[in-house]
Amino acid sequence: MEELLQMIPMFKDLTPEERKEVSLMCQPVSYAPQEHLCREGEAGDFMLIIESGMVWVYRQTPSGEKADLATLTRGAIFGEMSLVDIGVRSASAV
Repeated sequence: MEELLQMIPMFKDLTPEERKEVSLMCQPVSYAPQEHLCREGEAGDFMLIIESGMVWVYRQTPSGEKADLATLTRGAIFGEMSLVDIGVRSASAV
C-alpha cells in the first residue's frame, strides 16, 4: 500500500514513515463486478483508493438517466471531498 500511496499526489510528499502510518489506517476491501461502492446521497464517511480494477463514477440526472463522470483505475482516489465537506456523496461509484 505504501508504494501505491507514493503514486497519489495527496500522499507523494509524505516521508516513508508517514506513508507507512497512513497505510496502517487503510482497510483493504474487495467488491464484486457491478457492485456499488457508494451511492449518491449517502453519508460520505470514507474515501477509497483503487489498488486494482476499474471504478465507474456517475450521477443520476433529473430524468433518471446515469451520466458518466469518470472511469478510475489503479492509484485513483475518490470520496475524499465528502470527508472534507462532511457531507453526502455527490456521485455513485460501481
